[in-house]
Amino acid sequence: MKKLQITALLLIVTSIAKAEFPIDVFFKKSDLFFKSFVTDSKVDYLALNSDATLLNETLQIAAKIDVKQLDQNTYKAFWINTYNLLVIKGIVDNYPVKSVQDIKGFFDKKSFDVAQQRMSLKKIEETMIKKVLKDPFLNFVLVCASNGCPPLINKAYLPETIDKQLEEQTRISINNPSFIRINNETKTIEVSEMFEWYREDFVNNEYKVITFLNKYRTNKIDENWSVEYYKYDWTLNSKK
Repeated sequence: MKKLQITALLLIVTSIAKAEFPIDVFFKKSDLFFKSFVTDSKVDYLALNSDATLLNETLQIAAKIDVKQLDQNTYKAFWINTYNLLVIKGIVDNYPVKSVQDIKGFFDKKSFDVAQQRMSLKKIEETMIKKVLKDPFLNFVLVCASNGCPPLINKAYLPETIDKQLEEQTRISINNPSFIRINNETKTIEVSEMFEWYREDFVNNEYKVITFLNKYRTNKIDENWSVEYYKYDWTLNSKK
């Protein structure tokens, strides 16, 4: 009798699993992956080098997703997670390595199967994400496997919480004294080169970089202060 009950339960679980849409499975596996391999924004590449099964399974699902069928929030969450996963995949495929800059064509030459297409990370960022979504918050959640990047969270971005998560990560980065460096003596702030690379995302005719920062900072910065850009740290965001 007990054996029959267990068998019946397994059939129910199996049928539920089969009933799930691939995109739902993608988010569940992504969340499990980030929780398992990311700690304090650092990635356990050593462990992944030994077993990348979960990473590969998640990206195999991403390769088959038809993004034309996704609503905007799901589209946004899918591409952010996928970009970050593919960056990690690119490192794992070349591990050991000290920096993405040591891998020729890492962002613009190497291609991945994703969303029923074959694309480079550069094309994903520029064409599939920024061209469609036009959101400055994206600069604080797309992570390039480097210590100069904004922090990589240890959970997936999800459709139902995506906008809240994006704003939260932006606030965390902008209020981080290591990321936005304040010099009261010289009345200068130092910001990442990222703000210069993607200047059009932060500056327009109405405001400058400090104006953008002050929208999300707890302690506001005098807008008459000078802005300088510190060199990007391309060393690998690897767990020690």
